[in-house]
Amino acid sequence: MTLSPQEESFCAAYAEGVSGAEAARLAHYAPTNARGQASRMLTRPHISERVAELTAEITERRIRQQEELSARLDPIYEKARAGGDDDGVLQVIELQSRILGFVKGGGHARGSFQQRELERRAVARAEEDRRRAQRGWEAFQESERRREVEEAAAKAQSEARAQAEAEAEAEAQTATEAVELVALEPALPEQMPAVPPDPEVAREAVIPPQPTPIPEPPDPEPTKANISQHSAPGATYEDIIRAQAQAKRRRG
Repeated sequence: MTLSPQEESFCAAYAEGVSGAEAARLAHYAPTNARGQASRMLTRPHISERVAELTAEITERRIRQQEELSARLDPIYEKARAGGDDDGVLQVIELQSRILGFVKGGGHARGSFQQRELERRAVARAEEDRRRAQRGWEAFQESERRREVEEAAAKAQSEARAQAEAEAEAEAQTATEAVELVALEPALPEQMPAVPPDPEVAREAVIPPQPTPIPEPPDPEPTKANISQHSAPGATYEDIIRAQAQAKRRRG
């Protein structure tokens, strides 16, 4: 769709980056209703398409111009770099940054680079401080562990020494008590004078007492009455006397 000269002017101004109201005023629309007019025009498809085309052309043209201008500074940059001229290098970079739109609002590339260098150094210094603090903390922990080990070893040695002293003291006490007991004991038998033992006491200690025998009643004297009472039939007096004598010998 073909645009009117007024619409084409609006699209060109808006593509250059001005606001919609300003583009409407530049296109000679009524200033009192410029904002509303711009809003209505941007909603039309053919207007928005034309704005997009012009924006792409302007962007491409600017990029080409920026690259050409930046390329013209490359020999100066190489010469300053080869000669060790750091200020010249920074100036070239600053100009190229301005041309390409990297530096805006009146800033300086040199200041930006210096700021970044300061920031980089600050970050490096902070990292070094952190590492130093980490090493210090690790060294402190190691010293604490070593101190704990040394204290434990010293405590064990002290306990062992105290135990050895207690055992030695107990042994000395035991030896002292043994000496005192030996001093209080009577003389040994081999050191005492020999006393002859009592024969009766020794005999009683060795031979146990025998029971007292009960005496048997004596045999009655043989008489004819006894012989006739206890003799076997047909035995003579002499036979009975002889038998009793043999019985006494057997008992004796």
